[in-house]
Amino acid sequence: PEKIFVSGSSAGAYGAIMGFPYIKEGFPRSKVYVLGDAGNGVTTETFQEDSINNWNIQFPQWIPGFENGYTPDMSIDYLYQRIARYYRFSKIAQFTTAWDWNQTFYYYLMNNIDDPGSWETGWPTVWSDWHEQMLDYMYSAAESPNYRYYIAAGDYHTIMMSPDFYLERSAGIPFLLWVNSMVQNPFGLFGGPLEGLWKNVECTDCEDPLP
Repeated sequence: PEKIFVSGSSAGAYGAIMGFPYIKEGFPRSKVYVLGDAGNGVTTETFQEDSINNWNIQFPQWIPGFENGYTPDMSIDYLYQRIARYYRFSKIAQFTTAWDWNQTFYYYLMNNIDDPGSWETGWPTVWSDWHEQMLDYMYSAAESPNYRYYIAAGDYHTIMMSPDFYLERSAGIPFLLWVNSMVQNPFGLFGGPLEGLWKNVECTDCEDPLP
């Protein structure tokens, strides 16, 4: 195929970015794109050390930094950076809302795994903590010139199978046109005037959730 678009939503976002290198190696002459939808990897140290191995992550060990597999100090921005820099002629992207309720909920569970009585009502207390860490990871990954992010307003979870794919425009550019520019514009890997609409974009009025 001339083009392959890899994407996954929620937990599937991690499968998308980790599966992308294998797909690219399988189709080396194809243009392969990847977009992680609402999987921003905000976790706790305890989860990284005690639980993430249950996911049985298969690292592409030919990529520098991944030779020895997973280690607990690896964050999501590190994964995106390493993969983006190795496949520097592929376009790599992430989407999230600024206040994703589902990701925040699971982040709260990681912090309060032994207090299930608080899960239903306690999780909004960590919304700002999740939000700030998400931004840090996005900004860090954006140091790779072939990576872009789209941060939308609101707290809904995932966009790829939602009508919001066609309606979202809170970051100043319609998401549909942003994705179209990612796939159709042959330029834009390294910024500059040829990048079209495929830029790092973020909502200015992000509809902060109520305390």
